[in-house]
Amino acid sequence: MFGVVVGVLLSLLGIVSLIVNADFSTGESISAERLLYFDVNGWSGVLYLLTGLVALFATADKARARTVAMAVGGLYLILTVWSLFDASILGLLPVNDLTAITYAAIGVIGVAGAMQPESEHSV
Repeated sequence: MFGVVVGVLLSLLGIVSLIVNADFSTGESISAERLLYFDVNGWSGVLYLLTGLVALFATADKARARTVAMAVGGLYLILTVWSLFDASILGLLPVNDLTAITYAAIGVIGVAGAMQPESEHSV
C-alpha cells in the first residue's frame, strides 16, 4: 500500500516540481520556487521522482516492497533530521517547515509500515 500511494504522490510531485522549477543550482545560489506550500527546485524534483518510481516498481513483490518502504522511509527520516539543522540539505534541497513535516510523515509511515507483521488472510 505504501508503494502505491506514496509512489504515485511522490512521482507526481517530482514531475510537477521539475516543471515549476528545473534549476539545479547548488550551495549559496540555490533557488527555490513555491509549489503549493513546498519549496522545490530541480534537485528536489529528481528526489521525489526517483523515490516515487522506486516505491512504485517495488510493489510487484511483497518482500521487495517492505525493503523499499523501509529504505525510502529511512531516507526521508534522515532528511527530516537534517532539515532541523539547515534550511537546505547538502546545499541541494530547499527545506521549509511543510517540507520537513512531509519528510517526517513519509519516513514514519514507510518505516512503521515495513515493520508491521504480515497479515494472514484465509482463502
